[in-house]
Amino acid sequence: MKKTSPLLLLILLNICLNAQNKNGFKEVLLDSAAIRHGLTASDISDYMVSDDYISISTGVRHIYLQQRYQGIDIHNAIMSFHILKDSLVHTTKGFINNISEKVQSSDTKISPQAALLSASKHLNLKAPAQLKMMGDG
Repeated sequence: MKKTSPLLLLILLNICLNAQNKNGFKEVLLDSAAIRHGLTASDISDYMVSDDYISISTGVRHIYLQQRYQGIDIHNAIMSFHILKDSLVHTTKGFINNISEKVQSSDTKISPQAALLSASKHLNLKAPAQLKMMGDG
């Protein structure tokens, strides 16, 4: 695999940032980070923006993306981008490489009712009576 210069990636990223609208540039950031950190398309296909704000004191925009797998958040898999005046000043990796290969099963092991009973027992709470499912999830 050819190595791409981080400086070249930052230059391309800055050009793309200027060309993208507010909703599309997170994808540009993510694609650039994927190349830099060796993430696969499936590693970056399921995420959510967990925070996006501009620091009043510095003017730096902070964007935090939470990696997910099949709609489930991956604990501590958070990538951050920090942008000042349309230039990326810092990023953290955070996402797990080849996540689909690391997941052993997507089947649930216990029912929602059993999970609730187990949690109440663990917290020394009285088990709820008359459990009723309200929806699919």
